[in-house]
Amino acid sequence: MRNKKIKDLAREVVYKKIAPHVSVIAVKNKKIILKISVGKKQNIFDVASVTKIIFTTPIIIKLVSEKKLNLNQTVERYLNIFKKHKIGKIKIKSLLNQTSGLVWWRPFFKRLNKYPLKERKFILVKEFFKENTLKTLKPVYSDLNFILLGWVIESIYNDNLENIFKKHIAESLKLRNTKFKVKNVNDQNCQSMGGVSSHAGLFSSQNDMVKIGNEYLSALKGKSKLKMKKQILLKFIKKSKPGWGLGVMKPSRPISTGGTKISLNSFGFPGFTGPSLWIDVKREAFVVIMAERNKPSHKNKRFAPYRVRLHDLAWELVDEKK
Repeated sequence: MRNKKIKDLAREVVYKKIAPHVSVIAVKNKKIILKISVGKKQNIFDVASVTKIIFTTPIIIKLVSEKKLNLNQTVERYLNIFKKHKIGKIKIKSLLNQTSGLVWWRPFFKRLNKYPLKERKFILVKEFFKENTLKTLKPVYSDLNFILLGWVIESIYNDNLENIFKKHIAESLKLRNTKFKVKNVNDQNCQSMGGVSSHAGLFSSQNDMVKIGNEYLSALKGKSKLKMKKQILLKFIKKSKPGWGLGVMKPSRPISTGGTKISLNSFGFPGFTGPSLWIDVKREAFVVIMAERNKPSHKNKRFAPYRVRLHDLAWELVDEKK
């Protein structure tokens, strides 16, 4: 009965042309208990900001686990170019819990697109030098935080983000369909950066998203393929600021993108295009939703309440399974 309700709701999304395809997957104790797909066949999805918990955050956790990165160090420790700038004084931890004081977004693509691709990182760094930091204790979500974290990652590994992802994430988890540089990137800033960034840009499949969710469940039991130490992961997923852990979102009340029935002991991330991955530590379960609500227009905001309802039904199904 619950499966039918979920499928009917997904069909409603497709029928009303809110999104051309919807997939909902629920996993409990590493076993798939729900997997439905409705609408036009689609195998690969632009996961937008879910890139952060597929790539950026787990790499940061891995680096902290290996003592190659200190959360209490400042940006200038890893990015010497910001040594005489306010950005250089921001702690890595503040980038992760969204208290850096940087604005949430800038249309960097308008400037970057005027230059050859190989020159754009240099131009983007110059754009960051124009930024100011506001003193705030309240978290303000910022793509700029995650772009900076990407540069920190590159500095530590002395390699580019695409290679780092392939070597340390994709190969370790055997992700066959998760990659950067897929055509039709919806994030214009990411697109102007060549389709590779630490805030967005990854495309993925249902099966690969299950592997990522299972990696988090394994890491919580001390069995991470990515070498994320359990105690470090627990530190990251603990509430740091309202709505935020470190590099992950925490569910808000009375409603969150992970639904109204998700436990507070959960973490995850939604994507601008419609997908989401939420892991409920208490339930030892996770729910993946794959959709691209921006087709035909990114102005379409009708999917958000459906995503909440789909999550709620999925969590109810999780609770029914022993």
